Amino acid sequence: MSVEISIHCVNAVVYESIPDGERNWQPLGGAQWAEMHIFKDEGNGMATFRIVAWIPETTEVILNSNIVASTLWVASAEDFAEMNNPGEPVFGFYFPAPEDTVQITTIVDKTVQKLKGTFSAPAVLPPPPPPGPPVDAPTGAEAVEEVAPEAEAEGAAEEELVEVGGRVLSISRTAPPPHPDPPAASGTGTGGKSARRRSLAEFKEVEDATLKATEIALKDGRPSNISEVEHKLHVSFNAKRAAYEGLPDEWSHMNQQFGLAISNVPRVSVEGYEERIPAVLVMMRRYLEENSGRDQVGIFRLAPDKDDCNFVKSQINKGKFTECSDVNIIANLLKVWFRELPEGLYNDIPEATIHRIADSPLDVPAIVETYSSLHEPHRSLILWLLDMMAGIVMNESVNKMSAKNMAIVMSPNLFQTNAENPMAALTMAQKIADFTTKLLASRLQEKFQYDARVQ
Repeated sequence: MSVEISIHCVNAVVYESIPDGERNWQPLGGAQWAEMHIFKDEGNGMATFRIVAWIPETTEVILNSNIVASTLWVASAEDFAEMNNPGEPVFGFYFPAPEDTVQITTIVDKTVQKLKGTFSAPAVLPPPPPPGPPVDAPTGAEAVEEVAPEAEAEGAAEEELVEVGGRVLSISRTAPPPHPDPPAASGTGTGGKSARRRSLAEFKEVEDATLKATEIALKDGRPSNISEVEHKLHVSFNAKRAAYEGLPDEWSHMNQQFGLAISNVPRVSVEGYEERIPAVLVMMRRYLEENSGRDQVGIFRLAPDKDDCNFVKSQINKGKFTECSDVNIIANLLKVWFRELPEGLYNDIPEATIHRIADSPLDVPAIVETYSSLHEPHRSLILWLLDMMAGIVMNESVNKMSAKNMAIVMSPNLFQTNAENPMAALTMAQKIADFTTKLLASRLQEKFQYDARVQ
């Protein structure tokens, strides 16, 4: 029986060349980032190679092409390469970073050399880069077995292996490489525009106002059969610890949790929410509650030791976190997680909606209708966040964190602005705080029948 192993894995947007006088590139798979493997098969006594690419979310195979002695491969730009086999279309690959292009080009060149010799082809212009930053896949492994981060609801088993389509399939979910910030969205923010959007929490003026405002001073043409890949590693996702276990050292960066898009972190099912919630948030909330965080006076307001906080954050990003000495560190890292999202959680909400709710008297039915109509996954994550905050507020007699206080300290981390003027950022921060206060008060009343102060 023929059994293949993966000798290289990388993320790429895959294109097919359309010959029409000039070479134009048509993206495959809806221009989504695909997981691309070079497979080696020695089942017949002679090594054969092929490149297979599929979309991780759907496992749709968008490329299945052999590497043969006549394969032409050329890196036509620092982040783009082309592949041409006789009788096949020319395929193009856009990679997350130049080093990815260099690495796969080296591997393909050496493979072709082993089969016959070295070839070259004239370079052509690559297509424009796809929108949005990619996620880099693990590379250089002899074989791959990763587990889709579906996992479990709170309180379920510590570890669960998840199958996709009846098979344990490889997914792509690691820290993104350095990448230019996406262009600012039109109509977002106030005041002058800068090259990138900044979290309101980055402004010193907003930080000072936040503290002051709180009330406390504290291969053969056949369809690719992924099931034939030989898996030699046992990698599982521990949802309770929000960490992959069994990773080789060179893949430890797969446990990166901060600074990634919502869709690029492992998420788990939590009862009451339509979309899955990032496992790291569920883990941190559980730790906070199990260690009496709701009883801590000024929780989420008090700043922990910076070095201690950075150390715990590093441990979480390495999948090594077990405990910390100060529950305020976890509360702070919950804010940091939202602050470091590539796009603010609230930036998907029209500013007109934010201003309308912030400037109007509390209207619970209208606000409930507003947050219930938000798009996923933002709706589920916003509701999850409001519920976590509600758990703090409902113990305000002990921790002194009212709905207004809780909203003031959390809200600057939820919105990014293009404003360079600190006063414009401060004005927007006030609107975001008022907006969050009213969302939180409405959620408290709707779900928990708790009347919160909004003034």
